Amino acid sequence: MKKTSTGLITFVVVLLAIGGLIQLIFSFVYFGQAADLTAQANKSADAVKEALLQSASTISMSATICLISALITFLTAGAFFQIRNNFIALDESQEKHEQKLEAVHVEVRPEKNGEFEFKKGTEQLHLGYYKQAFELFTESANKGYSKAMYNLGYCYVNGKGVDKNEALAREWFEKAAENGVAKAKEALEKMNQ
Repeated sequence: MKKTSTGLITFVVVLLAIGGLIQLIFSFVYFGQAADLTAQANKSADAVKEALLQSASTISMSATICLISALITFLTAGAFFQIRNNFIALDESQEKHEQKLEAVHVEVRPEKNGEFEFKKGTEQLHLGYYKQAFELFTESANKGYSKAMYNLGYCYVNGKGVDKNEALAREWFEKAAENGVAKAKEALEKMNQ
């Protein structure tokens, strides 16, 4: 987020500089034309009136362009500060949200029974990260979580995150079945056929 806001700040500063340069260029061009017209007016008395009118028109045009350029610079600066304030508010909001998530995460995580590791392992399994799933199931099962015991048996039977090993699969299915997991009993029956 900070890299994005730094890039945006740089972009806005460049826009402001370009606006200032445009204002300066138009000022020189139109004031230069006004000076040329005044010099031409010195050549003849009849042309003085016309030169003064053209000079006034040129100066008026130059002033208008300077005002427009100043307005663009002002609006760009205003937009810049609004964008900067929005990024600051977003950063603060995100930081508060992350703090709330950390607080909730600490409160919700049941350390003793292995449920948290089991849920994380299931997520990893569904995402295809079998090795991480296997490690989380092992941690959960060692804490006595029966569904994780079944999932360890599943990993051993199917070679998900670990080499296939029917003996270890049977051992974990038996532990899960002893703890009331019906799927583990079905898996054992299927292995015995």
